[in-house]
Amino acid sequence: MCSALPAKTVSSQNPAMPIPPRKVIMSLSILLVLTLVAAVLFFRSAPQTPEQAAQQTQAPGIPAEWPQIQALLEQNALPAIHIKLLDEKPVRAYQSKFGGQAWWPAGKPYPTGKNGQPLVFLAQINFSELNGQLVDYPATGLLQFFIGSDDLYGMDFIDKSLPLERYLTMKKNFAVIYHREVDASAPTRSAPLLATSADDLLPHRGETAITLSLGRDIANPADYRFRKILAPLGDLSEAADEYAFETLGQSPSHKLGGYAAFTQEDPRGYEGKSEEWLLLFQMDTDSNERFEIMWGDVGIANFFIRRADLKALDFDKVWYNWDCH
Repeated sequence: MCSALPAKTVSSQNPAMPIPPRKVIMSLSILLVLTLVAAVLFFRSAPQTPEQAAQQTQAPGIPAEWPQIQALLEQNALPAIHIKLLDEKPVRAYQSKFGGQAWWPAGKPYPTGKNGQPLVFLAQINFSELNGQLVDYPATGLLQFFIGSDDLYGMDFIDKSLPLERYLTMKKNFAVIYHREVDASAPTRSAPLLATSADDLLPHRGETAITLSLGRDIANPADYRFRKILAPLGDLSEAADEYAFETLGQSPSHKLGGYAAFTQEDPRGYEGKSEEWLLLFQMDTDSNERFEIMWGDVGIANFFIRRADLKALDFDKVWYNWDCH
């Protein structure tokens, strides 16, 4: 009669028992993870196109095509004199400054507007303070800007009723004056008192020294030349367009030369022969402890000049414009 064998004896005769299901799953999971890691390492080491490499090194939030845009803008950068407010009172009447009293020779007629009223001093640039020279701009001398005390701060609208060419030759409510020489020892006169001194008819108050520095300026989306520069790239993506407005339209921006900024649009794009008109001077909304300038609702002012007139140091045919939000 046969009898059942003890369990121990049966186990020793069958050493290859089935693996429990949980161990199978764990083994497969580990194998899958190792496969994925190997695949990532392979693709990272694989050769890349320049576009793929640029996208991988691009910082978060920067559009993929921005390196191409930036390169074109840099290639078309223009020289400019950048201006910063210096929170100090000017110590010399003829130094570069915003606001206050203009340096003015005692024997020279003071600038007036259409109604014969004295104009308001806005700013002056002493080119002798600059270590170097901006092309076509004076190397020495004093360039001054005056505006009217009317509700448009001396600006005229250029339109069909007042074409640009007629505007340039008529009497205006602003003036740009250039003094070739500044004699610090010669007698000077104070600005004549205005018939009205209402603060709400002036965009600025106070007086501040400023600093000048030569540099480079790349186009911002408000300048009509921005789209022309980037035309080889075709239409910009919405992301690139938004990024350009966010990063290139930095304010405040005071300068001579370079590219102009606007809160609305560049009038040179549809008035006259736009290519002729250079940015002579730009003054933005800004303030410090001594000075405040506000063009309407946080606006910006521009003075344009044709290159031929600038080279001749002829500032009688300047185009003055300001806009705001």
